[in-house]
Amino acid sequence: EPDATGDDIKRAFRRLSLTYHPDRRLDATEKREAASRWLKIASAYDVLSDERKRMVYDELGYGLLEDGLAILTPEMNTAAKLRKNFEKTQYRAREREHEARMRMNGSF
Repeated sequence: EPDATGDDIKRAFRRLSLTYHPDRRLDATEKREAASRWLKIASAYDVLSDERKRMVYDELGYGLLEDGLAILTPEMNTAAKLRKNFEKTQYRAREREHEARMRMNGSF
């Protein structure tokens, strides 16, 4: 939920962590599946429990989380600033890629 509080997130993490913890499984296949789910739950908790990481996640989504965290600076304290800086970074990257494709090497 986008409006979940820190306590809501912590309660959900504890409940899911106990449910999917691999040590609660005896079968090797179930243990592997539970370990995979448990790692995803722990990763989600890591992002959602940190205000700045959560801002990046809410603004850019999971797929761009790492890229957003890479450009995150202390001055970026709002989602609008983050989005603007991210779009500027993406634009520059596309321009560099375009210039590299257009650069001619060799002679006629």
